[in-house]
This record gives sequence, C-alpha cells and structure tokens, in this order.
Amino acid sequence: MIIFLTVAVVVLALYFVLSVRTADLPALTAVPAAAVVEEKKAVIAHNLRDLEFEFNLGKLTREDFERARAELENELAALGVTAAEAARQTEAAAVPALTVCLRCGASFAQAMKFCGECGAPMKGGNA
Repeated sequence: MIIFLTVAVVVLALYFVLSVRTADLPALTAVPAAAVVEEKKAVIAHNLRDLEFEFNLGKLTREDFERARAELENELAALGVTAAEAARQTEAAAVPALTVCLRCGASFAQAMKFCGECGAPMKGGNA
C-alpha cells in the first residue's frame, strides 16, 4: 500500500511539473508569408556573399565553392528569384540612411556623436 501511494504521488508530481497549461503559452502572432519569403531571400543572398568571400580567401576549393553556390542558387530559384536579383534587393535594403545635422544640414553616411562640419551634437550618434 505504501509503494502504491508513493508511486501515485511521484506520478502526480511529475504530471504537475511537466504539464503545460494553455494559459502559460505565449500568444501566437501571424507572420505574413511574404515576410518569410523575403527573409529567406535575404539569408540566402547573405550566404552567397559569405561563400564567395571564403572562396576568395582560399578556404574553399573550386569544386566545393561551385557545389555550394549551385545549392544556394537552386534554393533561390525555388523562391522564384535569381541570385543577382536577391543580391540587388539585399544591397538596396542594406544602404544606411543618411544622418543629417539639424544645425548646418550636412549629411553623413553613418551616425555620428558630433557633426563633422559644425561640431553640433547629433542625436543617435556613436558613443
């Protein structure tokens, strides 16, 4: 009888610890399919650039480079995009917005702590 009660207590304790209550689960948010496809395209284009960089450094043989590039280009083709189109899209998205000084109107390609022209403090600059 004691063994039965011990087993029952252990089973109930395990059930209590391992059970998932639906109230504790986070709410799911729907992600648009187009956003998922765009993210996949960007990741594959990034992987293609990394692959070419590593090949140029001599880390990959020509055969390995060609095989891996063909696999990545096939993944892009399955998404309906060529490698050149994906590279153009990701490069266009990666161009940083110009930072403009509010005092003198000078524009800079990166965020700065102070304006390079007039020395005025700029918002969002590098610390």
